[in-house]
Amino acid sequence: MILLGAPKVGVMRRGRYVKGKPVGKGPVVEIGATIKKGQVLGFVEQLGTFVAIEAPQAGELVAFLADEGAPVEYGEPICEIAPYFSGHIIGDAKHF
Repeated sequence: MILLGAPKVGVMRRGRYVKGKPVGKGPVVEIGATIKKGQVLGFVEQLGTFVAIEAPQAGELVAFLADEGAPVEYGEPICEIAPYFSGHIIGDAKHF
């Protein structure tokens, strides 16, 4: 498992935002979804700016360890990812 840490100190946001306002309903990505390397999983809001939380590797999003609106510290684990490794899963090339 890969634990993904917060890129900054701030407030955890799982939804989509444009110019500080929520867009659409629900989170950017659901738990259990297949994710690609570099895909945005959520945001950390800091003083009105939103810093994207990006997947470091392709895999499956197992859990969010920080709730929507919860304060997070720099480096605090906020997501858990089950990684896909090249050559170990049939068809995994489509995820890279």
